[in-house]
Amino acid sequence: MCACSFDMLFTFVYTGWEGTANDARVLMDAISNEENKFPMPREGRYYVVDSAYTNMPGFLTPYRGERNDELFSQFMAEDLLVADEESSSTGQESTSIDIDVSAANIELMNNVRDDIAGTMWIYHQRRHHHQHL
Repeated sequence: MCACSFDMLFTFVYTGWEGTANDARVLMDAISNEENKFPMPREGRYYVVDSAYTNMPGFLTPYRGERNDELFSQFMAEDLLVADEESSSTGQESTSIDIDVSAANIELMNNVRDDIAGTMWIYHQRRHHHQHL
């Protein structure tokens, strides 16, 4: 499992699991063990993850049936840089992580996703309308 920044720099790499392991299980293992030093996003920030993960605080999944491939399709393999541990510091100290995956928090993240999608749709409609004037 890997995490990367919007600059397409790897900020976390977690190895050792078989390829058949459930993605959500690998993530929960990575973030629940403070020795892994997983760089949790600050409040109000999110990792964009695929639908194999749970929509929970800090992790934003797409709507079911949608894919995130388009988000990264503009980057070619040669554009991806690997940063060493010192240069990819997040400025956050490792702490014991307790992710609340209660129905209320999942609903909260669903609302965040809906707000983002709604704002993007309004922007798209305005842009499309102005192009046809």
